[in-house]
Amino acid sequence: MEKISPEKVGERIRAVRGQQTQTEFAKVLGVKKQNYISRYERGRIPSPDLLVHIAEVG
Repeated sequence: MEKISPEKVGERIRAVRGQQTQTEFAKVLGVKKQNYISRYERGRIPSPDLLVHIAEVG
């Protein structure tokens, strides 16, 4: 199994978000703060549950 870097995860989250602002995307995901989305896009890995939710939205 290929190991995925945190940066690649951030790139994918950014791609899934598309044209939505980080604030709009946070609301769609049920994340309370937009700055969490920023952190995820810069390489912090979300919880497995949130990753699944992001995949479902995308």
